[in-house]
Amino acid sequence: MILDYNATKDGHVTVNWPLAVFYNITDVSANNSYLLWIHCNFEWNARKMYRRCLYLEKLGILGKPQILLRKRLPRPLTSAYFVQKVQSEEQRTSQSIVQTKCIPDVNFATL
Repeated sequence: MILDYNATKDGHVTVNWPLAVFYNITDVSANNSYLLWIHCNFEWNARKMYRRCLYLEKLGILGKPQILLRKRLPRPLTSAYFVQKVQSEEQRTSQSIVQTKCIPDVNFATL
């Protein structure tokens, strides 16, 4: 039955299914944490219609220090240069986004 389905199905084959599963788990976890946060802190940005977006931005900011702790450059020099260039551009744009949106520094105790 499975072989017949696989032989006749339309669409694309997801080669990186572990990555797709990881993204799905991350997405579900972020949504669940948002629901718990809003349930416990129901007045947090209550008048804003985009508070889920604000929460996810702050959640992403919380993960940034862990990413920087595990920072490891690839071995080839060209790849290392490219990664450093992208990270420096990311840092500049994220600082300007934070300044334009007036997002305060994230505190682990408040989020």
